Amino acid sequence: VASPYKYTMQSTYTKVVDIYEPNDTRASAKPMVLATPINATLFAGHSGGNAPEDDAYSDWYSVTLAANKAVQLKLENVPTSLNGHVLLYDSAGTEIAGKYSANEGASVTLDVPMADIPAAGTYYVLVKKIFQTGAGAPSGKGDTVPTHFTSAYKLTVTQP
Repeated sequence: VASPYKYTMQSTYTKVVDIYEPNDTRASAKPMVLATPINATLFAGHSGGNAPEDDAYSDWYSVTLAANKAVQLKLENVPTSLNGHVLLYDSAGTEIAGKYSANEGASVTLDVPMADIPAAGTYYVLVKKIFQTGAGAPSGKGDTVPTHFTSAYKLTVTQP
């Protein structure tokens, strides 16, 4: 086209409510209580016209664990546009264990043996995404909004 032309564009704003944000780094981890499920989203918005970095989709939580007791991390209601991934870190930031789902939308259960929790104290849980190609891409494809924009996951940490 040799000259400028007019077009009309329409958009709708839908606020994503996640009371745990911001929690994209271990330093900004939000506290959680054992055996109390939380619901949050793996959502990240564009800033200044730039797509979000992968870490923007990470959610960090801190939890107090007892020594020498097994731990179970359960990630449920994983949005169908991604594979869930949950990891456990000690207070120094060393990864203890991690597990991810093999299928988009599948739940993830991470069982950590008592030997891996030698001391009582603060531990960190990281929930992150693994995007597949197509509709699971971070910002969706075409006019399809990916489910991780609108669906909350459920995370529960227990020490039986």
